[in-house]
Amino acid sequence: MVYDPIRERYFPKSRPPPSLTPYLLQPLLTPPPTYGPSNSTMFMSNAEVSQDMRLPSGSRKSRVAFKVEGHNVESLPTDCTLGNIPSDIQMVAEPVLRRARPTNRFKRHPDNIRRTIEDKHLRSLRFENKENPVICRDETITSLIVGTKSSYVAATDHGRLIVRRPDKTVGRVTVCSDSIFAVHIDIPRMSTLTISNEDRPHLHFFRCHPDQMELYPEEDQCKIISGDIFCSTMYNGLCSIGRHKSLLSLHATEKGLYWGNRKMPSDVLAVTHETECITYCGTRAGKVFLCDMRIEDNAPKPVLCQTNEMKAVVGLKRLKDETVPWGLVVSGMKHELLIFDTRFAKTPLLQLDGHVNGFLSGLGLTTTPDHRHLLAAGSDRRIRAWSTQTGQQIHPDLSSSHRSPKCHPTDISDIVDLFSDIDDFHTADQHQKSPLGKVFDSRVNTLAFGEDDWALNVVLKGEVQRFEGTMSMKSGYKV
Repeated sequence: MVYDPIRERYFPKSRPPPSLTPYLLQPLLTPPPTYGPSNSTMFMSNAEVSQDMRLPSGSRKSRVAFKVEGHNVESLPTDCTLGNIPSDIQMVAEPVLRRARPTNRFKRHPDNIRRTIEDKHLRSLRFENKENPVICRDETITSLIVGTKSSYVAATDHGRLIVRRPDKTVGRVTVCSDSIFAVHIDIPRMSTLTISNEDRPHLHFFRCHPDQMELYPEEDQCKIISGDIFCSTMYNGLCSIGRHKSLLSLHATEKGLYWGNRKMPSDVLAVTHETECITYCGTRAGKVFLCDMRIEDNAPKPVLCQTNEMKAVVGLKRLKDETVPWGLVVSGMKHELLIFDTRFAKTPLLQLDGHVNGFLSGLGLTTTPDHRHLLAAGSDRRIRAWSTQTGQQIHPDLSSSHRSPKCHPTDISDIVDLFSDIDDFHTADQHQKSPLGKVFDSRVNTLAFGEDDWALNVVLKGEVQRFEGTMSMKSGYKV
């Protein structure tokens, strides 16, 4: 038995040390091809390439080309190998890159075709009309729910509910004398919940008649809530309300309304639901907590994610799994708009650039019906859009189909100046018509898309502006 100190093993008989340069015995050219008189190229496989030679980055391909510079290859001896090359020969190793085949798989994929169609639709959004459904001039719309066929339900700070039906008729009902902070409608259970945030915060819960559910409440229950209210959301009959260092959960059943309160480490400024039992809470401390309603309130609440600057979280939006699996949109102060994967939420998947936000609340945040694009209102009175899958910002399309001068020029210089002015006027006009390029007169409180026509509804104080695209978008179309 012989001990090998290199391999740290015992062998039954002595073995010669492994050959470190077996390529020295292999001929360089087999068979010898024909080369040019001055500069030539020789090809060798990876097995024949010396490990000691310094190859350029990316040269470990299936073949490596050696250029013999300053020497005629035909004059080399026939037994020339890498070990006995003359000193006056300089060999340079270069990779032989394979030519990639052009493919159109990306363009032919149905998901990519749909994404392109939606990008064009968002770029082509133009101003269609505006409505003033409020009665008083100083009345402001605080919440908006958009349905099909241009219908919507809006709540105002004068305690009214405004209902626009598909036949364009408008109905109004006064709930209370205080300002309505938010309204939630549970259609399967035929119930409506309004939340007021005044000196004495309270809510109104009433069931409605099946035919005229918005105008004739059958039962009205008024509940007093202690503490300030910052946000609210509803999911499958469960309403969650963010308050001062607490989360209030309301559950509507056939017998009535039940609620429960959970303590939080900080003020809850944004809330969204994963399921009926799991809720994500964005706090003033810049952290997003996961609350499980099935466990006790005293149990510690895990931190799901947090903003980069540790500023307040002012908006949350859960994305569909078929678009971004386990995706969660987090909007924070100091111009942060992030997309996290709730399974691995230490670092964001995407960081959307261009967002401007310096307010704690009152800015619109919404997605398209399929959650492939995200639209957010900024504190600079602008609306911006991004792709939730790539993170690229969507810019408006300022192309024009026609243009005509409004005067009769007499000189060629007048014609040039005229058309340059028309181009500038057209660009400014298209910017004002597109919601993605327009600077609005006031802060955008709410953004909402129509479920069937993909029209964008923008709320400005007591006004609802409607923007439609030039392409026909249906939520159920197929490619």
